[in-house]
Amino acid sequence: MEASLQTKRSNLILGKPRYAALWGGKVTMLGTLICTLLLIPITAIADSVDTTTQEQLIIQIEKTHQTLQGHEECFSISKSAGWPQWAGFNFLIQYDPAVLEFISGQAGPLVAGLDWERFDCRAVDVGNAGDNENPGFVVVHARLGTPRRGQPYEAISPDSGELCELHFLVSNDRAYECDFYPIRFVWRDCGDNLFHSARGDTFYLSGQVIDHPPENNEPGQALDITDSDCEGGGTLFRGGPCQRCSKGNSIAVQRNLVFINGGVGVACADSIDRRGEITGGFENPFQEVVLFINYLLYGDVLLPEFEFGRVEPDINNDGLPLTIGDLIYRLRIIWGDALPYPKLTPLSDTVQVRIINNILTTDCRDSIGGVFAVFESSDSTDSVTILLENQMEVLQHWSDDVLRVVTYPGFRKMTNFIAPGRPKLFEIPKGATLMSIQVCDYDGNMMIVEVQE
Repeated sequence: MEASLQTKRSNLILGKPRYAALWGGKVTMLGTLICTLLLIPITAIADSVDTTTQEQLIIQIEKTHQTLQGHEECFSISKSAGWPQWAGFNFLIQYDPAVLEFISGQAGPLVAGLDWERFDCRAVDVGNAGDNENPGFVVVHARLGTPRRGQPYEAISPDSGELCELHFLVSNDRAYECDFYPIRFVWRDCGDNLFHSARGDTFYLSGQVIDHPPENNEPGQALDITDSDCEGGGTLFRGGPCQRCSKGNSIAVQRNLVFINGGVGVACADSIDRRGEITGGFENPFQEVVLFINYLLYGDVLLPEFEFGRVEPDINNDGLPLTIGDLIYRLRIIWGDALPYPKLTPLSDTVQVRIINNILTTDCRDSIGGVFAVFESSDSTDSVTILLENQMEVLQHWSDDVLRVVTYPGFRKMTNFIAPGRPKLFEIPKGATLMSIQVCDYDGNMMIVEVQE
């Protein structure tokens, strides 16, 4: 049976993953993460193993790039679309505790609304995993509730999506910058990394394992490592359970899961610090911010006066150059809490701007990081009256019948923001007309603006 099983494994076709997850790992100091969503007796697995009756289900750990150090990250395990009738699973993931520190875990969006009988996540000590290392472990236990008599079994959605979300703190140790750390599925026995059907009569086990070993500080080409380390005599395996997984006669077994390893690419500090320069020649990053603010206040006429040429920096990489979002993202870089590009979500949130009795207010469910408003005004003495009750700084300039107003955190406390809700920003002059307005969130994501006058 083992010979035929190997042949069937080699014929598995790797599908294109639709969702992803991210964790971190390092070769020199191994840690392990266990996501266990069902406690099941391994002795119940049957002798008959089938690899053909169900479509493949791809489980993938995300490969990330330019991940920032010293910040909390939410990591997830995701699945591609698959069969509908399954109601539990477990994962055992190897990561590096020197790079990542576990904080908490929860169900992913795909399964968060289900009636879980148990779902908890905690750090545990499960002993030595080999390689003369002292790995760390996190265990997640979860299982769906048993339905009442006559009620249908609840099963996890067949759609693609995130199964599990785990929160980690990324080490701020600069020894780990500019490198890629693999995060891998690993096996101790047949009970690791499997799914089970809604009625508990079928187990779905590993049929193929794909790895991305590091190459030049980046994830390398996909490599099939199925059963690659079964002859080593260790207690922890990267290529699968390395056992027949066929005990008992009460449960069917199908080996059609494809596990794809991932990893975390930690950004180089220099690449982050110099991101988004306007001129490329400032020694002091605050000079760049001042130039950017003056550009918003004075327009294109400013740049030739400073002999820097007409440039269009897109600091937050959203395809919209020279916006309030670029300014706020530059401040986030200086302060040290800027999100990496893949984590930014430009134009995903909406803010309503209302002008009633010359009072400009915003209505938003998210924190606002900056506002850039342009008014048509024929009176050179016109200026807005600041109504904000926090420490946000408001700068304004009038020229050629145009009043420009920039609201940003300022330099004294760059973590300032406009709180969610309906705050009053300022009172505009009588006779002034709003021409345009830009709003971004705390992270520098540009927001969709709906103006109501």
